[in-house]
Amino acid sequence: MRTIRLWCDDLSKIKESDKVEVSKPEAHHFSHVLRGKVGEEVELLDGRGYQASVICCEITGRKPLFECVSKSFKEVTHKLHLFSPLPKGKRLPYMMEKLQEIGISSWTPLVTEHSVRDKLSSNQKEKLLERIKDACKQSGAAWRMDVHSEISLEEALKLKSLYALDIGGEKWGETNKLNEDIHLLIGPEAGWSNKEREALIENKIKRIGLSLNHLRMETAAIIGSARIMESCNPF
Repeated sequence: MRTIRLWCDDLSKIKESDKVEVSKPEAHHFSHVLRGKVGEEVELLDGRGYQASVICCEITGRKPLFECVSKSFKEVTHKLHLFSPLPKGKRLPYMMEKLQEIGISSWTPLVTEHSVRDKLSSNQKEKLLERIKDACKQSGAAWRMDVHSEISLEEALKLKSLYALDIGGEKWGETNKLNEDIHLLIGPEAGWSNKEREALIENKIKRIGLSLNHLRMETAAIIGSARIMESCNPF
């Protein structure tokens, strides 16, 4: 039996037996793309922790109407906030999609000495948020990842509960189980500069190694995030 998930911007006020409409793009996706029918069960997400089980009770002019059967709210035990430089080209939306599937809470572009690019345009950010929303529906994640404005490494080093991925860092198995919100720094494609690595050591940032090989930035971000999420939010 297939699982249909649609986006609804705010489910906080929806109650059992309430009638619910979705946006025009979501309605089109249900009626035209998925060819949904009356009586079909659907899961609604709002990216803010709420999930609702609904049934399509009516379709008028390809516009579906749903009736709420039940609603739940998912608490997040611990949050993971990721900071990394912007990857090149299509690797950025791919990385965002996978990070949303893993369930991290936010991503912030990190400006480093070897960063290839520093900022997202407003148009790029909008496209990313749509990609993240799609990944949210695909994975069934109750929370949508936030995308923040870029910050420098100097600013990031002021954060608490800070970890950094770095070749030569201690093995993950030697790290204690995490029980707090985490801020994770990922270096650029070319790696941390000598000055940046010295700053990490001087500020006593715990450096974690994932592999003996030099990983692409998005590979390190995905693997590192998955391991941390498993430690602080075991499934």
